[in-house]
Amino acid sequence: MTVYFFGCCPWLSSSRIRIIPFFLIVSFFVWISVQPINNIVLKGVGLMNGKRMFYNKFVGVFLALSVLLIITLSILGCAKDTVLSLTPPVVLPFAVQKAGNKVETELRIVDHREYIFSLCFNYKEGDQLDRERVKKLVGDNYADKNGDPGIQTPLKLKITALQSTGENVIIEKDISDIRLRSWGGDSFSKHIDYIIMKPGHYRVSVESLKDSPELIGTEIFLTIGIYPKSTPSLKN
Repeated sequence: MTVYFFGCCPWLSSSRIRIIPFFLIVSFFVWISVQPINNIVLKGVGLMNGKRMFYNKFVGVFLALSVLLIITLSILGCAKDTVLSLTPPVVLPFAVQKAGNKVETELRIVDHREYIFSLCFNYKEGDQLDRERVKKLVGDNYADKNGDPGIQTPLKLKITALQSTGENVIIEKDISDIRLRSWGGDSFSKHIDYIIMKPGHYRVSVESLKDSPELIGTEIFLTIGIYPKSTPSLKN
């Protein structure tokens, strides 16, 4: 069960973090229970009331600092959770050249709309020879049905919704027909899929299903971006 502290962080559900409030509670009750003994000891050693007040203030400060530590850890936990959950556009290195290689990330979706999942093949900007080399690898435009499809890169796409009640796989499929769809100043993009996603947290996994030694030496990335022709839906 996920524990939220100050309406915030699942990170605090880890066993190490849950020990801290338990330790504070135990410490508080131990402190309360030993107060009569402390008073006897302090009186026995002849400490004056002023010094006893100093001692009690010291213990109070200790407890206050302990509470402050919990708050600080919760804030850091939120920051950590934010860093780990990326928001589109996302660009991740992907060694698709080797079967079994996988890229995985947690994704935070804010807008209910359509998103593009693509493979991006980079070439050296301004280097015409390198551009031609990579162009042969990615093949012809998808609009040319009879054109060269380039080096085949079949993939397995899996998207899991991360909910408070557990994990729910919403998409799991193999994709074999990946064709060139767009290009820019230093890259070509082969689109994997267009997926409509609702706001929430997800885990995205893309796995290479085939060795492609021809792609060795080429920088390849998995990109997740917003489909520019889509508009946010008002129904989440």
